[in-house]
Amino acid sequence: MSKRAGSFILLFFICTIWAYSVNVHIAPILYIDETKDMAKDYSTVHYQLIRDLQSVESGIGLNFRIVSDESINPPQSLSDAIAVCRLDRAEYLLYGFVVKREHTIQAEIRLFDYENRMVIQIFYGIDDYEHYDRMIADLSHKILEYLGDAFNLRIFEDRPAYTMISIPVDLGYWTPLGSDWVNVLLGTGIINTGVTFIPTDNLFTLWGKRFYLSTGLNIAYRLGVGNPRAYSAYYNNIMVMVPARLHMELTDRHRIFLGAGFLYFVDILSVEQKYADPETQVYSNLGLELMLGYSFKLTEKISLYFNNTFDFEFSDTQMVSYSPRVGVDILLYKKEFNKKW
Repeated sequence: MSKRAGSFILLFFICTIWAYSVNVHIAPILYIDETKDMAKDYSTVHYQLIRDLQSVESGIGLNFRIVSDESINPPQSLSDAIAVCRLDRAEYLLYGFVVKREHTIQAEIRLFDYENRMVIQIFYGIDDYEHYDRMIADLSHKILEYLGDAFNLRIFEDRPAYTMISIPVDLGYWTPLGSDWVNVLLGTGIINTGVTFIPTDNLFTLWGKRFYLSTGLNIAYRLGVGNPRAYSAYYNNIMVMVPARLHMELTDRHRIFLGAGFLYFVDILSVEQKYADPETQVYSNLGLELMLGYSFKLTEKISLYFNNTFDFEFSDTQMVSYSPRVGVDILLYKKEFNKKW
């Protein structure tokens, strides 16, 4: 499996899920201040609206984005909405206006369906001016509730968080990068295991997706052989890593992650050269690992994952290697995480 093939598999999983998502664009919202007899063609209401919409966990099934041309006049008619949708290739569009009066602030936001050329829902909000943020939050709640019901989407506002411990085991192959190393050393197989600790699987929500961190301890063994064109050799390598990974939960079952970790290498190199006695060298080095992967939750306790790793071994002859791996993660411990604040 090549580096290009590994990246393709990861992108394939993500794009397949994304293809079935509902994408809603948000146009600039007209802001009318009746206390000053003034209407602003441009305001920050759409930024505040998308901030609240994306702060609730909706997974990859629902995505909000600002229209690409934010300098346009806030659309107010069906013809305006159609023009914006054509420009941005938008399936659904949120647009409307906010009115500030002497004692209140009021909003009307419309959801436009481009395919059917019609407004399918209107959302109203009203509050005293001192609670403008509360009105925007209420509008966001109404929009999310409607989209969840209309498209049978799961919207999580108060899903519990958990602390978890698991055991990952993966297999793959590895190869040094760069002609200097490839000419003398060929990578074969690698096996990795360890323990993963997740303090909480709900650290924060961004873009409607849940994010969390994991750490732990990993131990890997990999075998290399001398390039037959150079000399006969066996390269036994043990790697100990303390990783830190950032996970993004796309849906209940699908996740992607990226991370980095400090490495400690123990290298045992056995060399047989012509007209010389066999020689074994043992040495150790520090290094760094970068990773990017995808995980699929098969059952409550078992997840399958695909991981791309790049290992940097800091030595006089620095080695950089690439390793695609496929593995299984087995959940050992799970407890609900209770926030103190």
